[in-house]
Amino acid sequence: MSNYNLQELTHFVVEMGALCEEMLKESLSSSSTLEAMESLENKTNTFHKQIDDYVYKLLALNAPVATDLRCALICLKINTELERLADYALGLKRIFLKAQEFLKENAHLLSPLEQMQKQVLKALKNSLNAFVCFDAKSARQLILEDEQINNSYHKAMLLYLQTMKTNSDSIEECFNCLRSAKIFERMGDHITNIAEDIIFWIDGHDIRHSRLK
Repeated sequence: MSNYNLQELTHFVVEMGALCEEMLKESLSSSSTLEAMESLENKTNTFHKQIDDYVYKLLALNAPVATDLRCALICLKINTELERLADYALGLKRIFLKAQEFLKENAHLLSPLEQMQKQVLKALKNSLNAFVCFDAKSARQLILEDEQINNSYHKAMLLYLQTMKTNSDSIEECFNCLRSAKIFERMGDHITNIAEDIIFWIDGHDIRHSRLK
């Protein structure tokens, strides 16, 4: 048996998830710099390549089967989802820095983004907990709760569009807020993908493109 094992692999995935959590927390923070976020994103990029390489070698050298094979495959997929989350978090930071002064003066327009940030952060934490705890039930609940993020996005979209209609001077800033809300909504979709991967690992059921009852 090689030195490559699933316990170490899952540990790497959780570490990368923790980096994504940190980036998400800082995405709307005025106390952190773009350079600090870029440094974190570089770390996730390094993790992304290392985890992929680890999985390829584990598959080649260990030839896992059944649940172990599914674990290796979903780690590969979750790794990709987390890398996208890190990219999105960096994008959010760049947008936030552009609109920062405007949002200080219009706190009611920042509030929907902060709410979505909390929802996405909670979902990410819960997805990592489900992964660590081998918990398909929690993963299924996560998929159902994604609708809350979608609802928050639609409310935010209406607010920003209405503000642009009534205040033409705010169009650029509100458009940036709208972009940010859409990014949070897409992050929720990626976390849903993680939950679906966890269910496949545990139950062996591919529930993508199906509706949970």
